[in-house]
Amino acid sequence: MAGTGKSTISRTIAQSFAEKGDLGASFFFKRGERDRGNAARLFSTIAADLVTRVPTLAAHIQAAIGADPTVTGKALKEQFEKLILQPLANLEAVPDKRIILVIDALDECERDDDIRAILYLLSRAKTLTSVRLRAFLTSRPELPIRLGFHAIEGKYQEMVLHEMPKPVVERDITIFLKDKLTQIRTEYNPLLHGDRQLALNWPDSGAVQDLVQMAVPLFIFAATICRFIGDQAWSDPAGQLAKVLQY
Repeated sequence: MAGTGKSTISRTIAQSFAEKGDLGASFFFKRGERDRGNAARLFSTIAADLVTRVPTLAAHIQAAIGADPTVTGKALKEQFEKLILQPLANLEAVPDKRIILVIDALDECERDDDIRAILYLLSRAKTLTSVRLRAFLTSRPELPIRLGFHAIEGKYQEMVLHEMPKPVVERDITIFLKDKLTQIRTEYNPLLHGDRQLALNWPDSGAVQDLVQMAVPLFIFAATICRFIGDQAWSDPAGQLAKVLQY
């Protein structure tokens, strides 16, 4: 559901796979934001990313565009097959080679038919034998998403973020809050004088736990509270924290 930290997880996973050399491409949908609000540029963007990370794909994708210069404006099925699936299938087989696609907020794609098409097309990646192409997706559980996944039953693994055990969520939000509040203290203390400086143990463990209990299971709550406490317009982290705990 909204606010549980899906996009943060997507960015973290994309960065992690990039550092390992496994990231093929990433695409973050955002409703109402031109090319990120629909799927028209999804597969061409993925193809462009793939070329930078798997240079041997360039010749195959170039050949596909040479054979059909209008392919990037065609239906999603044709784009996927000609720009991604066939070029990958034409690679010299490297069975241990793993390529990960990270696609965030699929529910924010504005056309329901495109959502279901994307899920079906990505499920066809399992037919590849040259490489192991896998997709990591996040989404709210809207009806088109659920219908799309139902149609590819058995070809995906699912994790419902807001059904994670509460202790796991509490641990993650605690780690986040401690890190961000320590960062706020480190940034503000050089600007404050004397007794206005924040103590090295600020905030105390009780205050952190109160914030954690307020936030669970919403990561966005914890992130917003940290922005409020560190607001430079007030330059008073201790006072801002007191307001949060009071209300």
